Amino acid sequence: MAFNANADAQALHAAMKGLGCDDDGLIRILGVRSNAQVQEIREEFAKLYGKSLDDALEGETRGDFEKIVLALCEPTPRYDAKNLIKAIKGAGTNEALLIEILTHRNNGEMLAINAEYSAITKRTLYDDITSDTSAGTFQRLFQKLCSGGRDESAPRAASVETDAHAIRFESDAMKNDFVDLLASKGEDYLKAFRDEWAKQHSDSLDESIKKNFSGDAERALLALARPSAQFYAEQLFDAFKGIGTNEDKVIRIIVSRRHELAAIKFAYAHQFKQTLSERAADELSGSLKKLVLALLC
Repeated sequence: MAFNANADAQALHAAMKGLGCDDDGLIRILGVRSNAQVQEIREEFAKLYGKSLDDALEGETRGDFEKIVLALCEPTPRYDAKNLIKAIKGAGTNEALLIEILTHRNNGEMLAINAEYSAITKRTLYDDITSDTSAGTFQRLFQKLCSGGRDESAPRAASVETDAHAIRFESDAMKNDFVDLLASKGEDYLKAFRDEWAKQHSDSLDESIKKNFSGDAERALLALARPSAQFYAEQLFDAFKGIGTNEDKVIRIIVSRRHELAAIKFAYAHQFKQTLSERAADELSGSLKKLVLALLC
């Protein structure tokens, strides 16, 4: 369907006009538009109708469907920033949510998230992580990750080989060197490092992390050491398994990683021998199910 922000804005308004809301009409637009396109639609909607698309959707939708349509309307960095605020505010930190978001954001994404976070809270993400987490490996790792200063240049084989050979876990200082290395490198380097580690060591990288770290630090390092698509495929599998689906987690990942859904779908099918669409169809229901399936097409 060719993109026309004005026509899409009118179609969304028509879907919400009168008694009741035509969820399918919303899905036909929001299920096929990129985040950048939705921002254009939001601008057109405000010009045409004198109110925000977000307010209109909030008034016409309910439950998990409301959550996902409003999430799709947020600029992605702002959506991530708001979820980080939820992870940090109140009594206790949601470390799992910090891991879900911050272990797999590139420098450009991280810098945009930092800007949105500061605009909303008037504080820095770095300062809030520092004040809300205990000193130690977890805090050290996330202070570095949230800075948006990872080396994303193409890895050089000789450097990767040297780094994999040099790592030892014989002291806290050496463990910190390992943490600093993983936190300072981009996705391509980490994939090369993981492969090189397997060549040089009897333990896999995952096994080495499990032997030398524990708790949230272990979980964060395991997440960081995984390719992004594999990590989010596993997170979606976890959200679906057991009694009751974690719809909030499904929405967060599908919305925030929409640009890499093709890779996540491939990783999911490869690892779990079922397509992500099939699992979503089994576990979700109603308009949420329809919209998620549209996004996964």
